[in-house]
Amino acid sequence: MSTEPTGLLGIGGFEYEQVSLSDSLAWLKHRIEKFVVGGIYLIAGQPGIGRSTLGIQIALDLGKRGQRSLYILTEQSADDLAKRARRMCSEWPVLDREKALANISPEESIYDIEILPNFLSHQVLSSSGKYHGAKLIVVDSIQVTASPPVPRENTSRSTSSADSAAQMESPFFSSHM
Repeated sequence: MSTEPTGLLGIGGFEYEQVSLSDSLAWLKHRIEKFVVGGIYLIAGQPGIGRSTLGIQIALDLGKRGQRSLYILTEQSADDLAKRARRMCSEWPVLDREKALANISPEESIYDIEILPNFLSHQVLSSSGKYHGAKLIVVDSIQVTASPPVPRENTSRSTSSADSAAQMESPFFSSHM
């Protein structure tokens, strides 16, 4: 006779480490309850709703406290990202603004979502990777169109991006899906 709990009694009990967000993002903490290390968060919605702005807000918030973010750009340029981020924190004290901006690393080389798992493996997960230690990864954006079902082999490639992200110690945040 097994003494191990069965059903829902055998599930849970593990607490994931939370990523600390400042009080300026209290509304977000309230909505998602926990922003956890290794979590994957998908933000979807119509153009102009603020998905990219939210990604920048979170990156700035973490950066202000010395935590690095990787911001993967697929549509806008690093220059456009820098302009938006500077505008968003323009009223902050100079040292906070400089620290936040210095901790956001833009990456423009991901031209196809299929190369994302390999990129994450070499540049984030590897201890010698350029972005190793990033506390947040924002992918802005992944385009999905209404098209015929994707063949199973392509689906597994997309899943491997999520699998790679799950191995990281960084929340993986994707907007504009």
